[in-house]
Amino acid sequence: MGDHLFAWAMAGGQRALPPLDGREQRLRQLESYFEDFLTRTAEVAELAGERARARLQLAEIALASGDADAATQRLGVALEALDGQPMAAELRLRLATDRLLLALLRQSDAAFADARKALAEIPQADADADRVSQLTAILDFHEANRSAARGEDAKALEQLTRATQTLNRLADQRPDSAVLQSELAACYLSSASVLEGIGTPEDAREVRTKALRELSSLLKKSPDDFALRLELAECNAALAEAALQTGDARGAETLSKEAIRLLGDLLAEQPDNREAQLRMAAQLGLSADLMRDRGQAAAALAAFDEALGLLEKLRAAAPDDPNVKYRLALLGWQKAKLPAAGGKHDEEIRLTTEARAILRQLEAEHQSGGPSVEQIQRSTGYLLGDLGHALQVAKKKAEAKTAFEEAAGYWETLVKAHPKSDEYAEARAWCRQRLKALK
Repeated sequence: MGDHLFAWAMAGGQRALPPLDGREQRLRQLESYFEDFLTRTAEVAELAGERARARLQLAEIALASGDADAATQRLGVALEALDGQPMAAELRLRLATDRLLLALLRQSDAAFADARKALAEIPQADADADRVSQLTAILDFHEANRSAARGEDAKALEQLTRATQTLNRLADQRPDSAVLQSELAACYLSSASVLEGIGTPEDAREVRTKALRELSSLLKKSPDDFALRLELAECNAALAEAALQTGDARGAETLSKEAIRLLGDLLAEQPDNREAQLRMAAQLGLSADLMRDRGQAAAALAAFDEALGLLEKLRAAAPDDPNVKYRLALLGWQKAKLPAAGGKHDEEIRLTTEARAILRQLEAEHQSGGPSVEQIQRSTGYLLGDLGHALQVAKKKAEAKTAFEEAAGYWETLVKAHPKSDEYAEARAWCRQRLKALK
């Protein structure tokens, strides 16, 4: 009973009970209580078991507080105290859960390996097998994200596929579980990013559509959940961008309009939400692209300027934010195609060159939390191709040749990293063809 009350006080694992207010103060009070208990019972040998459990609870309080160093130290002390004591499957599951939470805080290979070992050592006959499977899927999901960040796409996709299959099975068994649906949607979205990275955009679009279904289902149960609505808007936005890349202008427009509608509602509630502002700027840029392609130059220019205005405000507040810089580069490059349509190639070259400078800086000073190096290099490859074409039209043959050579170099690097990517191979071939035509 004490463990159940403790879990409730920690605001975890007791979804049937109402949430408690004052979490930070409550954690401090719990910490003080267990530290006092250990001090008062230091000489009472008969309470060794209770003292070991109190040490474990102190470790869990540190985990709940997000203090990785304290959690590591306290969990080590708790494990020493529990060593030699009988350990039921329920306690092993609890310790494995704590190991997983610590791995999520530390984000190190060693911590994830410890969590996997702890989950594997839980006796299958006595444990809650579904819970163990769910925790293992969460572990796979987070390790996959680390693998993807290191460029290990094949490994990441294998882990994400395994996690998705497990969560699909569990969600089918418990269709009422919002947690499982949310984890499943997150797996789908991460899988889509990896699939895009290895050059299979159609597969990425398919799994994003599955994520959209899961998020829409969750939203019906929690229509006022801000974070969930933002995820849904981001999913629509990603699908719109993918549709545009595959030439589906009508699909892109429908999905982008829905994303803009959702983001507009979110910004009406939280006008200063940076993530929503960033997403809105990107979607305004996509909408401007579509208007430009339909010949609506004035409307497209207005949309580009509105999007760039949003991004400039975000940059003023956080000058070093790599995601804002990346979007500024992309939108500046997109906007450059407007004067090009009117024959103003010098203006196109100026705007594209400015965007190139931002991408060069992002690549040189790559920051975690921003776009990946591969994203930056892919964008740079396409941008340089456009720049080379603009320079060629402007009769600047030598500069055009330099731009195409630089673009071909980027595609060569990306092809080496992803030899099975048709997209990268075709882009490299196009650049080589343009260089050959310039000779």
